[in-house]
Amino acid sequence: MLAPQIPNSEKIKMKEVKTDKNKLGKRLLGIAGGLVLYYFLTGHHPNVPDREKYPLPQEIKVIQANYTNKTGEEISIGGKNLRFHEARKQLNLEERAINTDDIDFSKDMQLTTKRYNFARDKDYMVSRAIGWLVSLPRRLILFDYDISNGLNAEKTKSVLAKLENDTTLKNLTVRVNHNEPLYDTKRLFRDDMVKARNGGAARVLFGVGSTLGAELFSELSRGDYYNPMTQSVCVYSNVESVAFHEMGHYRDCHRYDRDWVYGIFRAFPPVTLYQEARASLFAKKDLAEPDKNQFARYLIPAFATYLLWAAGKVKKAAKKIKDEDKEEDKED
Repeated sequence: MLAPQIPNSEKIKMKEVKTDKNKLGKRLLGIAGGLVLYYFLTGHHPNVPDREKYPLPQEIKVIQANYTNKTGEEISIGGKNLRFHEARKQLNLEERAINTDDIDFSKDMQLTTKRYNFARDKDYMVSRAIGWLVSLPRRLILFDYDISNGLNAEKTKSVLAKLENDTTLKNLTVRVNHNEPLYDTKRLFRDDMVKARNGGAARVLFGVGSTLGAELFSELSRGDYYNPMTQSVCVYSNVESVAFHEMGHYRDCHRYDRDWVYGIFRAFPPVTLYQEARASLFAKKDLAEPDKNQFARYLIPAFATYLLWAAGKVKKAAKKIKDEDKEEDKED
């Protein structure tokens, strides 16, 4: 029995599809090869311990602290189960000094000071498992398998050092390796430091949705973010430049009296690119000299993903306008 004959037109279409696939494959290989070369050229830096690049002061004044010392003893100052906003209200801002050399930075901790909140914790096992899968594209794009695995002890100390030494960072909450979307949503209405920056209508109409959505997405993708409505930074990336980038968003946002302005205009691609560029430039300035390469190694490729996103938005809008023009021509 003879095999059915494929029409010439179908053969031509199949050949075109195969050609397109080959071209796409070559482009992807070219991009991958270019990224590997780029990361190789930008990935070298002096092997200087983080504690020397970002030194912590000998003491930190806290109004509440829960941490594990280096002998394994759990230390609690000012109440173990108090939340950030509760500590400020109930402890009358009485400060006590803790010795930073005594802290085991590989363990979970919570520090509340007059100027900031700092917490290191772990997400639930299920969200960590989901996050491991969802973060794979990020690991591939940045060519770093550990980028979303959470901060180790040294990087945790570096972030705290930045927070403690930079007095321009006020009323900021920094979460390391975890998220608390429900609690942070409650903070929109219970935390005086958060309420002072935005009116009730903005917190209800914009704050609730953006907080729940952004923090859940961050948790399930193991991605870093800054939430202007709760003045919260969350970091999973074991890289100083990424944490400093998110703190850069805070500094950029606080040029305004209201946080919702910064957040709501982020929906527009030109504004998004502007905000991302400013945050990265803040981070570049904050990096210690041995880590300056991180700007090129991590922040520029990350910014490139926003450029691609913006280009996609523009292309989609242009196509929509073109299609509408065609429809109008048909009607005429």
